[in-house]
Amino acid sequence: MNFALLRQEGIKYIERLAGQLWTDYNTHDPGITILEQLCYAITDLSYRLDFEIKDLLAPSSGENRKQFFTAREILTVNPLTINDYRKLLIDIDGVKNAWLEPIKNRQLPIYYDLILHTLSFKASDFTEEINLNGLYRVMVEKEKDISDEASLLEKIKTKLNQHRNLCEDFALIEILSIEEITIKADIEVDEGFDINELMAKIYFGLDNFISPNLQFFTLKELLDRGKTPEEIFEGFPLEHGFLDDEQLESFTKKDELHTSDLIRIILDITGTKTVRNITLASDKSSELEEWALALDRNLTPQLKDIDSLVNNITFYKGQIPCNLNLAKAKTHLELLQRQNTKSISTTQIKDIPIPQGQYRELSDYESIQNDFPANYGIGELGLPASASPLRKAQAKQLQAYLMFFDRLLANYFAQLEHAKDLFSFQDKNKITYFSQDISQIPGAVEILKIDNNSSAVQWNDIDLERKNRFLNHLIAQYCEKFTDYSLLLYNSILEEKLINHKVNFLQNYPQISAGRGKAFNYTDSTQVWDTDNVSGLKKRICSLIGIPYKRQTLALSDESTKTEGFHIVEHILLRPYSSQNSEDNPNFLNFGQHISEFQSSTISNKIVTCVSQEHGLFENEHIQIFDTDNYNGIYFVTNVQQNTFDIEIETGFVKSEEGQWVQVDRPLDPYSFQLSFVFPDWQFQNENFRKLIYKIISAEMPAHITPYFHWLDKSKMQYFERYYTHWLNTIVDKNATPENLKSTSNNLIKALEIASVDIREFNVLGYMTIGTDFVVS
Repeated sequence: MNFALLRQEGIKYIERLAGQLWTDYNTHDPGITILEQLCYAITDLSYRLDFEIKDLLAPSSGENRKQFFTAREILTVNPLTINDYRKLLIDIDGVKNAWLEPIKNRQLPIYYDLILHTLSFKASDFTEEINLNGLYRVMVEKEKDISDEASLLEKIKTKLNQHRNLCEDFALIEILSIEEITIKADIEVDEGFDINELMAKIYFGLDNFISPNLQFFTLKELLDRGKTPEEIFEGFPLEHGFLDDEQLESFTKKDELHTSDLIRIILDITGTKTVRNITLASDKSSELEEWALALDRNLTPQLKDIDSLVNNITFYKGQIPCNLNLAKAKTHLELLQRQNTKSISTTQIKDIPIPQGQYRELSDYESIQNDFPANYGIGELGLPASASPLRKAQAKQLQAYLMFFDRLLANYFAQLEHAKDLFSFQDKNKITYFSQDISQIPGAVEILKIDNNSSAVQWNDIDLERKNRFLNHLIAQYCEKFTDYSLLLYNSILEEKLINHKVNFLQNYPQISAGRGKAFNYTDSTQVWDTDNVSGLKKRICSLIGIPYKRQTLALSDESTKTEGFHIVEHILLRPYSSQNSEDNPNFLNFGQHISEFQSSTISNKIVTCVSQEHGLFENEHIQIFDTDNYNGIYFVTNVQQNTFDIEIETGFVKSEEGQWVQVDRPLDPYSFQLSFVFPDWQFQNENFRKLIYKIISAEMPAHITPYFHWLDKSKMQYFERYYTHWLNTIVDKNATPENLKSTSNNLIKALEIASVDIREFNVLGYMTIGTDFVVS
């Protein structure tokens, strides 16, 4: 931006290039005049480059451009922790407090039969109890003024299922009943204090201790406290403000009330002198407690209203009891409640706004010809009509020489104007080099023979390569990459497709990132197929491999109407809901895989070939054979074929009936933290692409979840999708009976061969279950 320095450096270049041929460097020299005009244009460009970044990226008037995600969009996540879900619940109008706790089973115990290798509802000497993981009990304390509990419960269920995590479920949601607490106390007060006001303050303090109200904060309050945006926006975005984690953790569910805590609250109120005696009681027990009152975990404690409590609390001044005026005490209490009830508006500022820049018209370019002295005859005024043809030709020659610099500078300004487009992901425009029209520059139409009907600038391979690099830069800001996918699809045709996928990925990134562990909402009955109501994991995986994530029918598609995709099934949603009508046959899930025949081997008499259709075993796997006459025991499998495998026995081949086999040391629980991926095998024939799918899924899968892979042909996919559709329609039906759920779940379990065959395509280190040790499988 230093004009003098630019001029000096320009003259140095002229001196070095011209040598003794050019000795006149004074200002009247035309060459120096041209140099000065170019230096001025460069300072103008540098001046614009020096604008603040918010100005360089500012949209023009009337242009709607979203250049950045806000803190509320990009820093928040779908609820993940227990505290996240408590905040989600407390944010619901009518909910005062809430708690979540893991439970083993919702309604009935489940047992694994060690002899029959089945899951059963019936316990015996040969069964082992199976505890499901990922199920939660939700307990809610409602506000005092809420009378319609059914409506509130429906709102809670809807909200929870909209934000359910993958492989988890809310098995029990309940609004806790009230356990009324009664306090009897004799309190001595100082002279000069209003007894009615003291009663209101004491009641208010005790009520907030027994059943506390959580305080919502505004964004400004937390920023003023020194909280960083990363801390403030951690967790799920709430509608009523922000909840402090430390405050939330202090509001745990109480097991008992101690009189010492109540005495401390009373004595902290100015005007109280001493508590002579105090006792606690509950409407669930007639016993008066002097030290501690045990609370029912399935109820929520609440102090009796002031009307009932006023007769239990006696105030003394010295030895003289004081008479309370209930009406005045209630007036003081109502005033206290109004002062301490913070009404948070849903329209409050809950986000940090993106800085708004000033649009600077960066591409506005004035030709350097117009800055030349008028006697040059090249500006807008031109030459007089009396000028000779030679003089006109000389002026036109100078214009043609300067037009090279005009084009270069005009395009520089255009490139600066479109810098915001280079770093934008709001459209799929592939152009990365920008220019602007110079037909208005003096002499341009005649000299350049500009065709005003020429087509617009088209992108080329260099633009594709550059656009990909710009998008890689934007994606890298979120610690993401498309490297593997890029290598697989690297050519100019597919690179354009890759750009579109990257743009879609960035546009949907808040949902793909924040909701990566989110499950689909199985209570949403609006649409089962052709819907975006799928898990966040599926959205993320599909975005990374460039296929649509909508739940669509795959089996009926052909090459002309090719529908790419896959299905994800959460095993926890297939768990048994009821043991009704199972007394005659309590076994509801068989782990065994059928062996239809035992054949002698031509290799050796001690090698026996087992016929088992599509068994899914691998070489040297460890299995247990049972339910046979001669082959019950544990074996290593060898010579594995699609429908047969060999075992080695001590006694040699013996004719035997049918049997079953199970894998040894496999997880006995087929439901907890397990997913089935169902792929159409005719769509993913490329072996490298399959490897890419495995790699992406293993990288994106939550560490505590075990994936299983099913590659189905069209006939098997039709069979699966028929039962999958039936199950989806049943699970969203609020009127579905436990028997209907049981039937449709069992059909889907059969279609996926859950529990009977371990269909994993890559080695899994292990999975972690809540409340247990880390299990390596």
